[in-house]
Parts: sequence; structure tokens; C-alpha cells
Amino acid sequence: KTQPWKTGLPTDWRPAERFRLFPPAAWVMRARRKLFGEYAFLGNYKQHPDQNQENFFFGLLKECMNEGKISEEFLRNEMAQNHVRHDAFEVMERTPDLPPAPAHPLSAMQKAA
Repeated sequence: KTQPWKTGLPTDWRPAERFRLFPPAAWVMRARRKLFGEYAFLGNYKQHPDQNQENFFFGLLKECMNEGKISEEFLRNEMAQNHVRHDAFEVMERTPDLPPAPAHPLSAMQKAA
């Protein structure tokens, strides 16, 4: 319920409908789905309680867009399909850049060779 890239979007997963300890709970969940639809009454994704998670994800997304690995068109398409929150560009603007990653130990060996 707290995916940084889905904050505010409708929930798109279904809770389990099998409860061995109390089978009537499963009946209620199944009836909810049949009567009101697949995701009825499940609400929206909430903001992640750890802001660092959001900063990390959107920092990586910003880096990928700056390097051309993800296009603006691709991201807008994902937003239209509700796979990514609709304010992703605004969130990326206010997200600080990630610090450079330390060099991988094997990359130093490749340079030496």
C-alpha cells in the first residue's frame, strides 16, 4: 500500500480471499469483489512513511531520464495507464540528485588491465 511511484493512485491488487482461521472472511471478500468490482473499497496507495524511499526512487528515475534510458514519452504512457503517479515530473523536480555511486571493485580491475 506504500509504493513511492504509485502514491495517490487507486489500489490495483487484491487481498487474499483464503482465511483458514476464519473462512467467513473469505466469503465477504469474494462477495465484495463479485458485487462491487475487482478493487472496490480498497482505497488508494498511501505515501511511503520513509521519505528516503521516495527520494531514492525518484532520484534514480531522474538519473535514468537525464541519461536517456527512459524517455518522457514512456513515462507519460505509464502515467496514463496508472502505473506511475501523475505528479511524477513535479516530484522529480523537487527530488535532490543522488550522490555518485562508488566504483565497483571489478571496474578498477578492468581499468588496470
